[in-house]
Amino acid sequence: MGSLFDEAPEALEFCRAVEENISRYKLFDEEQFIELRGCVLSTTGIDLQGERFTTRALEEGVRNINENGLWLSVRHNPLIQPHGRFVSAKLCYAPNSDVHFIAAVMGLYDGNKLPKFSDIGIDFEEVASDEAFEITKAHERYEAQIGYSPHEIYPEFINELLRDAPDIVNPKPKRSLRKEIDPIRIFTVLASIWLLASNPFSKKFLERYGEETANASIAFFKWLSRRVFGKIQDLGNRRVLFEFLSSYKNCQVEFVVASTDTVILCEASNSIHAAAQSAVRVIDYLEHTSIQKLVYEFDVATHKWLPLHATTKELGVIADRPYLVAIDQMRGLSVGGLLTEKDEVDTSNND
Repeated sequence: MGSLFDEAPEALEFCRAVEENISRYKLFDEEQFIELRGCVLSTTGIDLQGERFTTRALEEGVRNINENGLWLSVRHNPLIQPHGRFVSAKLCYAPNSDVHFIAAVMGLYDGNKLPKFSDIGIDFEEVASDEAFEITKAHERYEAQIGYSPHEIYPEFINELLRDAPDIVNPKPKRSLRKEIDPIRIFTVLASIWLLASNPFSKKFLERYGEETANASIAFFKWLSRRVFGKIQDLGNRRVLFEFLSSYKNCQVEFVVASTDTVILCEASNSIHAAAQSAVRVIDYLEHTSIQKLVYEFDVATHKWLPLHATTKELGVIADRPYLVAIDQMRGLSVGGLLTEKDEVDTSNND
């Protein structure tokens, strides 16, 4: 487990106690782990990107894990379902290294035993989009915002795109937190579920919201097609993902496109309202499971949005096409997300 565990015996004792009493930490009675591992999740030391978390940020992280849980992603790739979750965590101190760190126990799942959406009664033909669909508009000042990691994409690239963004786009981008030596690049557009699910060209939309609102929505998607999608090709040879990120009933929804081809990105954007309507109906159906995340992928072969996986508190991970990794190859398990105002990352390198 590394030298930090050697410096802080209470960390090792904590991990052993959790593993010995794992039944107390299960989300649901049928939850099964193929392996439990103690690990150092994060520290107050300077990382490879020259940043460090404050002790307060680690305390908040421990509280969040113990109250809400934290899923284990693989290489920060939203197309890969979580391979497990952190079941419990504790803040410890290593006196010789003079750092605080999070000691955590993660439980790994068997990808072959994950339920599919059909296993829980979801037929995606029945949750297809239709013109009668309605969802409440939040009436916020901004309906969309760019999200990105400065370790993957230069801030200047983002600022250039925002110079001619329509009024419904927040002029201040949101920073995401992903730490990896050679990460994939993810360009995120955060948008209200109303904006994604509504079809501004439909008669019903015009009757309910009027021409001004329709024009604002149309301007947003034109900006994506004519400005953003063309620039994404300039991000280089490293793998690039584009995603719409939204939320509905406390569930995060991701719509991911694994391509920088302008034509494919435009096709995905033009049909996003159908995928968003489908997602709303799935979340309504799974609300009793305390669904936390739902991911769709735009399939470049069929040119359709297809559901990939979901995470729930009552059923665990649901995955139609699970990505399987052998236990001895499970490296690069990761955590990350969009920073909020409460998150604290020190970039000063000062003691």
